[in-house]
Amino acid sequence: MAERTEFQVLLFSPRWGRDDTYNLQFSREKMQIDGPKSAECTWVEDGDPVWTGYQIGQGNPLVNIMKNDHIYPPSVFVSALEWAWSEWRNTGLNEDIIQEVKGLFEWVNQITMSKPSSAFWSKFF
Repeated sequence: MAERTEFQVLLFSPRWGRDDTYNLQFSREKMQIDGPKSAECTWVEDGDPVWTGYQIGQGNPLVNIMKNDHIYPPSVFVSALEWAWSEWRNTGLNEDIIQEVKGLFEWVNQITMSKPSSAFWSKFF
């Protein structure tokens, strides 16, 4: 298994009207996500991973970054990402896991693109 893997995903930002690049790095010790801002998830043996980063006192830092750009991921998104990282740690299936994580982010893009877009909702989203 590789000690570390890096890859990129694109997320559409309704706030800015463009795709933003998010750089993901998986290592055995942490998962680092660098986009417009940064979030980090540290592995805790026999415990839940610990997140740090953007607006940590106000929820999950990755979700906070996304919300700042008017991206609203499903509530299971962070847990799914942690699970994929755990699978990468346990199996070493680099390309397979990377493709699955890219699919997870594409799901968020589909949700973002399909949110209500009427004048009524434009003041909320």
